[in-house]
Amino acid sequence: MDKVIAFIRGAAGRDEVISGLQKKFSLSKIQSKAIAEMRLYQLSRQDVDERKEELSDLKNTMAELKSILADRAKVMAIIKEELQQLDEKHGDARRTVISDFDGDLNTEDLIPRSQVVVMRTYEGYIKRVGLDEYQAQHRGGKGRIGIKAKEGDFPVELYSMGSHDYLLFFTTAGSMYFLKAWQIPDVSRYSKGTPLVQLLQKLDAGRKEKDEKVLCMLPVANIGGDGHYFLFATKKGIIKKTRLEEYSSRIKRAWASDQGFRAITLKDKDELIGVAISEGDSQVMLATKGGMANRFSEGEVRIVGRNGQGVIGMRLKDKDEVIGMSLVGSEDILLTITEKGYGKRASADNYRLTRRGAKGVLNIKVDEKSGYVVATMTPGDANQILATTSSGKVIRTYVDTIRQIARIGRGVKVMAVDDDETVVAVALHNEDDEEKNADPPSNGEVCPACNSGKLVLDDGKYVCGTCGLIKDA
Repeated sequence: MDKVIAFIRGAAGRDEVISGLQKKFSLSKIQSKAIAEMRLYQLSRQDVDERKEELSDLKNTMAELKSILADRAKVMAIIKEELQQLDEKHGDARRTVISDFDGDLNTEDLIPRSQVVVMRTYEGYIKRVGLDEYQAQHRGGKGRIGIKAKEGDFPVELYSMGSHDYLLFFTTAGSMYFLKAWQIPDVSRYSKGTPLVQLLQKLDAGRKEKDEKVLCMLPVANIGGDGHYFLFATKKGIIKKTRLEEYSSRIKRAWASDQGFRAITLKDKDELIGVAISEGDSQVMLATKGGMANRFSEGEVRIVGRNGQGVIGMRLKDKDEVIGMSLVGSEDILLTITEKGYGKRASADNYRLTRRGAKGVLNIKVDEKSGYVVATMTPGDANQILATTSSGKVIRTYVDTIRQIARIGRGVKVMAVDDDETVVAVALHNEDDEEKNADPPSNGEVCPACNSGKLVLDDGKYVCGTCGLIKDA
């Protein structure tokens, strides 16, 4: 020891100490470095005793660990103890369920359930947006952009429904197509949506060869619900009543493959003009383009099967045809619009309750000045109507500005129509829903991405209504 100390004191530096210890004392490089870095006080008797004690402890620990590794019972006991400690520290209620399910999972099982808004436009676009996109606002709020429809287009149907609810589409040719809400493409609220015809062609490859258009869509939460009925009306005065469950079995059977089928068998040159879901105790109002209306009890309509044609709901005069079906109560108001822009409102109770198959009573005077009736409907909560003319113009007016009369009469001039044009379609609209469909004022800046749209301020960001660009305000 004294020789090592004397050598270290006489060495020129650390490197010389390390190399000298290796040569003179036959020590390894690691041992030489450890000695070179050692402080002299560590060479005292006290520190030597501490190193011996530390060595003894290490040997005891090694012996204990070897005994544990050699005894499986000790190993399992330690694992159990450590798991219990982890459970006490991090344990919480299980979020998943362990079951003996051995079936197959499909795409729908992976779709989370939520509330969505589905809207269809007059030009045939459809879109789905999460309900949380439309935040509740105080009365008088400016709203948020709900849909950027192309010029001349507007929403005609809007439903709030569950993402797993059924959405049934009916065409003028009597076909029914069904989707679940989650199958409608989920797009931003700035988008105009997806052409509905593209979705229906995917459900029925032969549809592109058919000359039919979508009449309406109906949301159904419980497709197998008892006590509900489908009511169908055709332009030749036929009405059909079928239990909802007869269609539910067909829908469930064809869910994975064929999602389109015949809902009603139509006679030659006949068309479907109205579909409704009832509870079996309503009153039906059929209205014709010639100005007649027949109100009768739904109970008079015989229930037929899914493939049935139905029964006569109204007897028509020569060249007359049914243009509208409404389910009414005594307190409902029937709105009538003619092709020359005349309209009237009348209480449904003013129409004498007749019987199924009757010719009905006079609804409105039809002459050269008023033109034929193009639409009859019950406004319900809607406070505006949107009328489209044959020249492509869209006219919007308030329902309460249309005078309510007893029943018979031409009504009042609702909208000005040129001599060479007629009203061809009418849709109800609720101004309270406009917060979801109106654009906020533009700041006048042209979108830098498309160079055509105007940027509008919406929820603290500038949005282009044409291409959907979003930039910070």
